[in-house]
Amino acid sequence: WYCSACFEEHDTERFIANGDQVCAPVLEEVFKRALLSEPDFPPRWGRTELDPWQYRRVVNTLYMKKYEKKAKEWSVPETMRIYCQHTDRPRHSEPCNTFLGKWELSKYLRKCEKCNWYTCLRCRETHSTSDAAGRKAKMTHDCDPDTVVQGREEAFKGLVRGKDYQDCPNDQCRTRIELKEACNHVTCNCGTEFCYLCG
Repeated sequence: WYCSACFEEHDTERFIANGDQVCAPVLEEVFKRALLSEPDFPPRWGRTELDPWQYRRVVNTLYMKKYEKKAKEWSVPETMRIYCQHTDRPRHSEPCNTFLGKWELSKYLRKCEKCNWYTCLRCRETHSTSDAAGRKAKMTHDCDPDTVVQGREEAFKGLVRGKDYQDCPNDQCRTRIELKEACNHVTCNCGTEFCYLCG
């Protein structure tokens, strides 16, 4: 049989994706790309979503765990996602950046499963790895979520909306986007399409 994507002849198992005969390496690439890029998630064949549970002979258990984590993370609007901001200077100057959950209206500290530091899901401030210190911080931590908004505005100070950046018009998203090249028709990760110039 011939794969409808790579056009090569195969004598291995064939898979059907949206009516097309597809080989395992092509499907593996589709599923792999879905975990690397939010616009490619969930995995699709044409306009049809592929359920990885139906292709268990192509994807393994480790993939499914990663898939479920990404599904949980990417179901939260981008501006509402909270990532671990702990840095381990001087060894690592970049933040841990593990997804912790959705922004909370009231203060709530969550422990990062990767670095074990606590992060406030309201103001994003990090606290010690010790559980005792984390419990104490839950009681004594006083946060101001406006510092995050102020920090975001400060980062874009002097830049012009519609020229240097644009905000996604979807109220559930409001992601700030930069256009380096191509046309002014923009598609946000949330799927909203809009004009980069006028928003």
